Amino acid sequence: MKQKTFSDLTKHSIRASLLFLILLLFETNHSALYAQDTDFWFVAPQLSNSFYSPVFFSISNGTAMEAHVTITLYNGGSIETINRTIPAASSSKIDFISDVAMAKVQNPRALAGAVTQYGIHITSDVKVFAYYMINSSDSRDIYTLKGKQAVGTDFFVPIGPDGVKFINQITYTDAFDQIDIVATNDNTQVTVTPTAPVYIAATATPPAAAYTSPAGTPIV
Repeated sequence: MKQKTFSDLTKHSIRASLLFLILLLFETNHSALYAQDTDFWFVAPQLSNSFYSPVFFSISNGTAMEAHVTITLYNGGSIETINRTIPAASSSKIDFISDVAMAKVQNPRALAGAVTQYGIHITSDVKVFAYYMINSSDSRDIYTLKGKQAVGTDFFVPIGPDGVKFINQITYTDAFDQIDIVATNDNTQVTVTPTAPVYIAATATPPAAAYTSPAGTPIV
């Protein structure tokens, strides 16, 4: 049997590395395609009770055709629509800067535990990318909307402890966790089964009596 030389091993290593790179690029592009769609449902969480948190949508049209996009804000039952025509290979930014404008978008924490009408529906006649961005100096974030890939019937949600500690070790009692769910069909029934005791309350640190469900007990 012919013994492999260092040159042979090097060539094999290069081939393996190139194959890995090709597979990685394929998977990256494949995952990116999940975010490109014509139909998006979203519900925007309320970021804070005290921080000023302007938000905006960014819609990107990567196709060779003009995109006609409609954003429907259910706005607590007072439906409002925003229409944008986005040229090929272009994007559009839709800002919500004032407190009044942000209130049309965010699902109020004060209504936790109740069915609200603060869903957001985005449609387009060609496939686009849609992003929801929080432009606060205290907490910046970006949500990549996933279109049909985000619609399902079974989800797991990671949740952190109340009171977020930053580098300076200051605990912000205003911090809270919130699961926001938007139904895409009428008469949808949702059940949430927590793995730890949870409460439904509008305050950040409710008394023990405010716990509404022990671990493992479904909340419908």
